[in-house]
Amino acid sequence: MYYNITVINLTAVPMKKLKTVLLSTLISMSILMIEIAPVFADSNNPYNPYEPHKPVPTGFGDLEIISVISGLFYLGGMTLITYSNYLENKLVK
Repeated sequence: MYYNITVINLTAVPMKKLKTVLLSTLISMSILMIEIAPVFADSNNPYNPYEPHKPVPTGFGDLEIISVISGLFYLGGMTLITYSNYLENKLVK
């Protein structure tokens, strides 16, 4: 009995392209990891003409639940797409 198993051959990827992808990833990660201090109009300087910053209560402080729900919907959608592709391949054969 034959099984048609497709194996990903990593040696088929051109080395120049792989080096370019790895180098661009390294450069972008190093740029994102640079610590850049934020600049605010108010400071702890006693001679500053600005009053200290008082944030306006907007209600966006408790948005962690939105992130959790959106992650669950994303995973559910990916599962649905994967399962539908699996069923489609199974029914076509």
